Amino acid sequence: DFRAMPAGRYVGGHGTPEPRALPLGLLIGDGCLTQTSVALSCGDPTLIAEVEPAFAAVGLQVSWSRVYNYLVTSLRAGGEVRHGPGTPAYQEFKAWLSAVGVMGKYSYEKKLPAEVFGWSQEAVCSLLAGLFASDGGVSRSAGRYPHLKYCSTSRELIDGIRELLRLRLGIYVHDVTVNEIQPGRLMCRPLYGITICGRQQVETFRANVHVPGIKRKTLDDAIAAAPAPRQENDNGFAFDHAADVGEVETYDLEVDH
Repeated sequence: DFRAMPAGRYVGGHGTPEPRALPLGLLIGDGCLTQTSVALSCGDPTLIAEVEPAFAAVGLQVSWSRVYNYLVTSLRAGGEVRHGPGTPAYQEFKAWLSAVGVMGKYSYEKKLPAEVFGWSQEAVCSLLAGLFASDGGVSRSAGRYPHLKYCSTSRELIDGIRELLRLRLGIYVHDVTVNEIQPGRLMCRPLYGITICGRQQVETFRANVHVPGIKRKTLDDAIAAAPAPRQENDNGFAFDHAADVGEVETYDLEVDH
């Protein structure tokens, strides 16, 4: 008998390349998109240095504005930065952000554009890298394998990321958690979250999604310090051995609670 498990790989078509995927992921997570300018909040200088090539590839640059705040600006030929709303690359980028339904949205209104589900695997992984570099995190506890978390005040965004992980990486996360508003706390909206757990799923994410900045090092350090696996892979099931049987017809059993 066989038990079907996620393959951890995408078996669909090639999809559409999208060079703006990483900047979009960062801006959905930590971008300010409700003002005249496009800004990115970040307290990790290593992340800024690492993502500069992705912005430059579409004629843009992230320029320091004030503490923890960077403005997205245009980059001229030769590396000269030209600020202001009249620059072509900047205007084209803002128009694209509007076209995909992101520009002008507050954090609780953000969601994944429908287009991302038809992007290439490289673009999807770049988008996820930007999302987890901004609003993602690594959870560690003694004697356990690290978990990956993502939180947002937008339930629609969380649901979209959950579905993208399932469809494109074979990663199945736990049910969405909800931290409701509590009297006396600064939270003014519910906070929704998902968790990627289990050795196989975390390693699948790490192998495909290169999260830039300090969070990548945090994840690598946590994995290096994790205890050795108790079995061939850690799906939460006991088994004698695992074998790749290729693509075979499978059946799902769904229980309606």
